[in-house]
Amino acid sequence: MAFCDNAKTLAEYVHLCLDRHLRHTFLAEIDGRALTYAQTREQIVEIWALFRRAGIQRGDKVALLGLNSINWALVYLGAVTYGAVVVPILPDFQPAAIHNIVDLSEAKALFVSSNMIEKVEGIKAPKLERSFLLEDFHPLDLRAVPEFMKKIRVQVDLLRERASGFFGGRGASLRRRPEPPKPDDVAALVYTSGTTGHSKGVMLTQGNIVADLISAVRYVEVSPNDRFLSLLPLAHTYECTCGFLGPMSAGCSVYHLKGKPSPSVLLPAFRKVKPTMVFAVPLVIEKIYRKQVLARIESSAVLKAATKLPPSLTATLADRLNCSMRPSTTNSNGKGLPVVADRLSIAWCLASSASDCGLPWRSR
Repeated sequence: MAFCDNAKTLAEYVHLCLDRHLRHTFLAEIDGRALTYAQTREQIVEIWALFRRAGIQRGDKVALLGLNSINWALVYLGAVTYGAVVVPILPDFQPAAIHNIVDLSEAKALFVSSNMIEKVEGIKAPKLERSFLLEDFHPLDLRAVPEFMKKIRVQVDLLRERASGFFGGRGASLRRRPEPPKPDDVAALVYTSGTTGHSKGVMLTQGNIVADLISAVRYVEVSPNDRFLSLLPLAHTYECTCGFLGPMSAGCSVYHLKGKPSPSVLLPAFRKVKPTMVFAVPLVIEKIYRKQVLARIESSAVLKAATKLPPSLTATLADRLNCSMRPSTTNSNGKGLPVVADRLSIAWCLASSASDCGLPWRSR
């Protein structure tokens, strides 16, 4: 039985993992800062203090909009352990959809990254009281977005310096953990992509999420030596559960890209991180394959012939080379593409399924 099997809530699971793996690296940004599990625990306390000063109480909604980053993860962990309800918003949503989500979710606070601020300009959400910049946690006046954007373009480095100053011990008075959430308390309010209209909110309780986590970690063997490279948006439940919260159980490291997962960003990231686990959708892998891999295969008679080998011979070669070669892997167009991975596990999210659990959110 894993040490976290008895956790009844997501908050309890998070605390158990942070306390168990204190010395291991947890959150990291490529060519940027990194936090151990112990440092993450300390900085979550600072997030609690920020919530307290902002008047955020248990059950209040905290909207979160930005690309994957350490601070995104800290706000998420801070909210679910504080007893607030996190509302993660997919960064590729259009402004109208974002405005709608912040309004309908009845978010009391919004954390937004500098590259997403223009998407919330002119937002009208009666329940929204406070907004913060995700890079440095400074208060943000959404009525002054145009002026702010003029300054931000020349002060990106200053934001990073201010962020380091934020974690300066102001949460010392909150060392005692907040009252723990209950299993039936809502932990996250996740909005769909709105394929058939406006985005629909799904309530995931503390118990929902921890049950998924405990079930998943029983079947995936990982260790503190594993390095996860986070490609998909953390606002998506799949990546958040499997590529962020799940690795905590084993003390793994989770690396975040600087920017969207384009081939020009991904390949250098793979070389630097040398990840052992990646969660991806077929489209991401197909982009890499078509733009970077296919040209090399077509230019080499040996590689081109290898893609046509029968499965039995492929398996033999894979054993000899200590790697995984699956020429019959099917991409999103139904065509075969070769996948060669040295000690790298790739989990595929082919479609939504009934395994997503939660209840629809109805505001007002």
